[in-house]
Amino acid sequence: MSHNENLKLAQRGAYLSLIVYIILSIVKYVTGFVFNSAAVRADALNNMTDIIVSLAVIIGLKISIKPADRNHPYGHLKV
Repeated sequence: MSHNENLKLAQRGAYLSLIVYIILSIVKYVTGFVFNSAAVRADALNNMTDIIVSLAVIIGLKISIKPADRNHPYGHLKV
């Protein structure tokens, strides 16, 4: 597998984790609200911070997959 294929595979995994974290946090928040559980709602908020991290990973992968240009002759991989 080439570097570019690995980055695209990592990007797919990051999107999958983002979707799972969104679903998980919604389910946990609704469950915590229905059963009046502050602990479950707090865990849902913790999952929401994981969503922010997943977004940061996706942004980093999108930048690193860019091809080489005049300012970055070896590509953007180390960004």
